[in-house]
Amino acid sequence: GLEEITNLMRVIETLLQDLHAVIKDPNRYLVDRIYGLEEEINQIEFAARNEFVSRLKARVPMGSMSMALYVDILSDFERIGDYAENIANRIQDMVL
Repeated sequence: GLEEITNLMRVIETLLQDLHAVIKDPNRYLVDRIYGLEEEINQIEFAARNEFVSRLKARVPMGSMSMALYVDILSDFERIGDYAENIANRIQDMVL
């Protein structure tokens, strides 16, 4: 749980830095990096959800609030990746 969230935070931080940079100076390299980071976010999120389901099946003790927050955080991080990809697509279409 915590490891996946920490990994997602690291990737999101890099993604946001690249997004800021590509907005200031559009270039293909950064657009491609954003696409790669978004894919990495998707993979981490998918693995984290599978691990979460495994913990539920194994009846690992978790509070209901913790479970809800964990799923929300995963969804929110994945959505940030989607938004960044949409912005990269627009930059690619308009500028590159």
